[in-house]
Amino acid sequence: GLLIWNVIYSWVRSYLKIYYKSIKDIQDDSELDLWCKEIVSYAGGRVQNFGEDENGNIYHLSYLTKALTHIIFTATASHSAIN
Repeated sequence: GLLIWNVIYSWVRSYLKIYYKSIKDIQDDSELDLWCKEIVSYAGGRVQNFGEDENGNIYHLSYLTKALTHIIFTATASHSAIN
């Protein structure tokens, strides 16, 4: 599983670097902000401890990369292994 995790992480990081050239790009992305708010919202995903602050905001590429890698890994390799 760790080999697959590392491949997914590497791909996600490379892909995100195409769109996010700086920390400001991440912080200015209104769609990313809305997605994060939906994830932590009581009316949305209700995910606890998501984001880099108590409101679920993401400020750094490293956090976004890890979060998306976790989501992709869980929905693919982990799901497949469990089932």
